[in-house]
Amino acid sequence: MATTTTDSAAYGFGSPTLTGVADMFSRVYGAGSDVWDTLLRQAGGAHAPDAVDRLARVALDHDDPVVALCGRALAIELETVTRLGAVRSILATVA
Repeated sequence: MATTTTDSAAYGFGSPTLTGVADMFSRVYGAGSDVWDTLLRQAGGAHAPDAVDRLARVALDHDDPVVALCGRALAIELETVTRLGAVRSILATVA
C-alpha cells in the first residue's frame, strides 16, 4: 500500500481523513461501538502524519471480516488518490 504524503485532490479525490474513516466505522458499527477507538489505539493514535495509512493496515489484518473489508476499501482509496496524483503530476510536466 502506498503512503499518501500529500492531499493532491487529483480529479476531485482527496486523501482520506481520520474524520472520514471514523464516520465510515460509525456508519458500519453504529455510533456507540468501540471498534473505532480500538482500531485507532492499535494503529498508534491519531497524531502521526501516516495515521490513516496505519489504520488501513491494522484494519486489513483484523480478525473481524467486516473490519478487514473496511480496511481493504480504505487501502483502495489511499492507492487511488496516490496514483491519480501521480498521473496528474506526469500530465502537468508534458502539458
